Amino acid sequence: MLTIVWDIDDVLNNLMHEWFHKKWLLEHPNCHCGYKDLTINPPHEILKVTKEEYLCSLDEFRMSEMMNLQPNQEVLSWFEEHGKKYRHLALTAVPGSTADLSAFWLIRHFGKWIRSFNFVPSERASDCSSLYYDRTKYDFLKWLEKADILIDDNSINIKSAQESGITTYLVSRPWNSGGVALTEVLRELTTVK
Repeated sequence: MLTIVWDIDDVLNNLMHEWFHKKWLLEHPNCHCGYKDLTINPPHEILKVTKEEYLCSLDEFRMSEMMNLQPNQEVLSWFEEHGKKYRHLALTAVPGSTADLSAFWLIRHFGKWIRSFNFVPSERASDCSSLYYDRTKYDFLKWLEKADILIDDNSINIKSAQESGITTYLVSRPWNSGGVALTEVLRELTTVK
């Protein structure tokens, strides 16, 4: 049975889209860019704020809205039909202060199939947990040695996993290039043996 490693934010859910529309634009009505203009991640330069301001806003959104964030229905439908054919685990990059929220959200929506929540701490000034082990998703995957497929929206994570011989799918988002639509990723997964 193949093991699929799923990123959570912007793969299993639409965190950036929801944050941008439900928090950023409401608090910054003079913002003249749209979600599709967020062509780099983190997008602080596009938003004309400091990286810390952007991260603070995103973290506040996670803390107040993570439990209300809806799962990607297309992915959820795929799991209902095909989830039992694979072993699944989640690997996300979140600050240690909000990892429990991501874990709870994951188990609530995908716990029938994904029974392993793993995270690599996103760097924050107030958090020293990244000083220990697994600073990157690559570090974690190298330690795990069991991943067959990685699905992520970050091209750096994809590239390092490919170099390790893992089959990868880069989910197309405004901040990456060369990705494929999530619909296509899910279609291809149905044919993987």
